[in-house]
Amino acid sequence: MLFKIMNVKSFSFAVLGGAIGCLIILFILFLFNPILFNPSAVRAASQPLPSGNLNDAAKLNNELGDIDIISSAAEKIMPSVVYIDTRTFMEVDQPVISIFGIPGYRSQIVPKEGRGSGVVWDKNGIILTNEHVIHGANEIMVTFQNEQTYPAVVKGVDPISDLAVLQVKAENLTPAVLGDSELLKIGQPVIAVGSPYHFQQTVTYGVISGRGRNLSDQSKDFQDLLQTDAAINPGNSGGPLVNLKGEVIGINTAIIPYAQGIGFAIPINTVKNVANQLIEKGKVLRSYIGITMMDLNPQLAAYIGCRENGGVAIIGVERNSPGDQAGLQPKDVILKVGGKKITSGDELRNIIRKSAPGEQISLEIWRHSQIMEVSVKMAGR
Repeated sequence: MLFKIMNVKSFSFAVLGGAIGCLIILFILFLFNPILFNPSAVRAASQPLPSGNLNDAAKLNNELGDIDIISSAAEKIMPSVVYIDTRTFMEVDQPVISIFGIPGYRSQIVPKEGRGSGVVWDKNGIILTNEHVIHGANEIMVTFQNEQTYPAVVKGVDPISDLAVLQVKAENLTPAVLGDSELLKIGQPVIAVGSPYHFQQTVTYGVISGRGRNLSDQSKDFQDLLQTDAAINPGNSGGPLVNLKGEVIGINTAIIPYAQGIGFAIPINTVKNVANQLIEKGKVLRSYIGITMMDLNPQLAAYIGCRENGGVAIIGVERNSPGDQAGLQPKDVILKVGGKKITSGDELRNIIRKSAPGEQISLEIWRHSQIMEVSVKMAGR
């Protein structure tokens, strides 16, 4: 009995001592733990920790803001973008076997389908697209964002600039807002909108990769194009290239198929000039001065005796042309146009194309070791 009583008392003292020890430990933790001691620290600790530092959080907010700007630009332009479907009827020879077993051919009409994109130009049903999108088409159908489809008629085409004007009988259209391509800077963000591979209202994002690009193949000779890395695919042709204000600054027209992220658009300032002429006259009248030219390289400069740096050498002058009437001669070297130095024939061609027929341009030329001014009056062709 004594043994048992002694065990109970020992256990009671042990429990009491342990409890007192736990209270002492908790008191010490309360004194030295900043979270328990400081109520503001408790509130701060209750917030989710950022995945990085404050700079990363600020960067994320900026990126989200950029995404909102892109979405806003896309929403502004979407009602003005159309999908274009074409059918061209082609006569082909199909192989046949006659009742006598003799092989032969029979003509048959086969429809060929095409696709592209376009932009609403005004409220009168004018639609702008690429000439190659509707080239030779017998049927053209235009589908709007609301999925309404209308037949279109061709008002005018310009294969040189690859632009075409269509018209549909539709109401309540939303014309695109046009920007100024002269204000574009390399690296400026843009979006391309269109219907690549039948995926209507597709938006891709990129930047202006270059300006003043020239592109030639067997059928086209593009001058002064915009280059972009915004994804452009078959079906995007004729659709808009848009800045982050939702303004059209170019019409998508071409890609380099073996490259990645190299697409081209016609600057909207060029588009305005061509489209207005097609709408008013059904054709485009371009200026010319009637010369054949070549970039001045060291070999050509040595041959004609010119010591000037840069410029364009005249190697031929068309009889009775504006250049001939102004007195231009072979072996003249054009150094400046309107006081601006010329570095290539492409640059001079772009200036001539942008000039209106009847406009006077001033040329600074080198001739026989002398510098002189020549005024040329543009003519239309």
